[in-house]
Amino acid sequence: MPGWRILAIAVTPSDRMGLGDANFKVNRPTEIRPVMPNQVTEGDTFQAGFSVMNRTDKARDITVTIQASGNVKAPEELSKTVHLDPYKRQLVFLPVSSTTVAQSRESSSGSIDFIARASDAMDGDAIEHSVPVYKRRALETAANYGTTTQEIVTESLKFPEKIFPDVGNLSVTLSPTVIGNVDGAFGYMRDYPYTCWEQKLSKGVMASHYMNLKEYLPDEFNWAESEKLPGEILQEAANFQAPNGGMAYFKPQDQYVSPYLSAYTALAFNWLRASNYGIPDAVEKPLHAYLENLLRKDAVPSYYSGGMSSTVRAVALAALVEHGKVSLADLERYFPHVQQMSLFGKSHYLQAALKVEGADEIAKEVTTMILAQSSQSNAVARQLWRSFCHDTIWRE
Repeated sequence: MPGWRILAIAVTPSDRMGLGDANFKVNRPTEIRPVMPNQVTEGDTFQAGFSVMNRTDKARDITVTIQASGNVKAPEELSKTVHLDPYKRQLVFLPVSSTTVAQSRESSSGSIDFIARASDAMDGDAIEHSVPVYKRRALETAANYGTTTQEIVTESLKFPEKIFPDVGNLSVTLSPTVIGNVDGAFGYMRDYPYTCWEQKLSKGVMASHYMNLKEYLPDEFNWAESEKLPGEILQEAANFQAPNGGMAYFKPQDQYVSPYLSAYTALAFNWLRASNYGIPDAVEKPLHAYLENLLRKDAVPSYYSGGMSSTVRAVALAALVEHGKVSLADLERYFPHVQQMSLFGKSHYLQAALKVEGADEIAKEVTTMILAQSSQSNAVARQLWRSFCHDTIWRE
């Protein structure tokens, strides 16, 4: 159904002007449209339908023909005459079965191509329509990794029998460092356009990380403002701090304070201090007081679930422990809530436990909880456990 828009402009030789426009659509006496799946898989059987409509005020006998070619078991064709009353619609179906797509890496899918026509002596319409046919493949990914100081590393592989030659691949990635392919993340944050406090702070943190990891990034990647950006954003922190010391996304008012954003801000301040940026004391002190009050009292929004509250407090513990403001008694008080925490919360609670003297047993139990949520291989789980043990021994 084509549409038309008519625009008319009238002007006088002096200074008068007029403008007008109108829209209208033109309907064909006969309409045919596809009614079928958006995609199919090789070996599927389905009804390829077309909707035929008589858009006139008189009854008509319309002949419909449908032709199918491509990845179809045999060139299919259907011809059928339907009686349509004025402004009535009817569906016409052609049974179709898709065939196997060629086993070639250059061909990821096939297609079934339809040509449908609907006409009588008065008028007719036609349409071409294609349905993609995808391969019946279920891909599985298996990976192994490790580190070495040896000149030669050997890994045994066994390929499945009757493997399909047209899908899947084997790749090996070698790197002189565990840091790689991070320029995409830095580029995303460099170009991030939004300006709430969480987004500003995240951009400043990433600019700081860029300066620390610059030598690991491609030479062609550049973040021109990264050196001064963290400092500039830290100077804006006071503009987002409410009178109660908490942080807000936009308006610095107590009713808009976010406990999570406040805990995240304190954590980000620690990261930036470690990169030698000056943290505004006038912001950090009230922020820590807010977080300490959050740990002592039930000062979270009413819509926070138990898991959300526990997770936010875990982040607060991880932020405050760097300043000696978390004791073993604090960890023990919140330990019964660890089960409610998300994996994110458990990880931050573990970070706090690893830095509090006498919290070794708590750290071990939380590590076990974290590993219980793992779906990694045994080798990865063992590596994580060895890392924990090494950290504990080193601290002792």
